[in-house]
Amino acid sequence: MSNYNKKLGKLGEEKAKNYLALRFYKILEMNYRAKGGEIDIIAKDGDCVVFVEVKTRTNDNYGSPCEAVSYYKQKHIINVAKSYIAKIGF
Repeated sequence: MSNYNKKLGKLGEEKAKNYLALRFYKILEMNYRAKGGEIDIIAKDGDCVVFVEVKTRTNDNYGSPCEAVSYYKQKHIINVAKSYIAKIGF
C-alpha cells in the first residue's frame, strides 16, 4: 500500500470517528486487531456495539466503498467482532 493510500485511509477513519462521535456514539476502539484481521472502529450506540469498516475513496473508478467489502472481508470482520465480544464480555 502506498504512503498516499495509508494517509487517505487514516483520514477516512478520523472522519468516520468524528461523524460517529457527533452522533453520540461512544468510540471504544480504533484499529482493533485480533487473529484474523482488524476492525477500523468499534463503537457503542446505546446498548448496541457497532463494528465499522471504513473505506475511503476519492472516486468510484474501482467501485463503491460497499463493493470493496467482499464476502471474504465480511467473514474476517465477523470473526474479529466475535473475538472482541468474547474478550470484553458483552
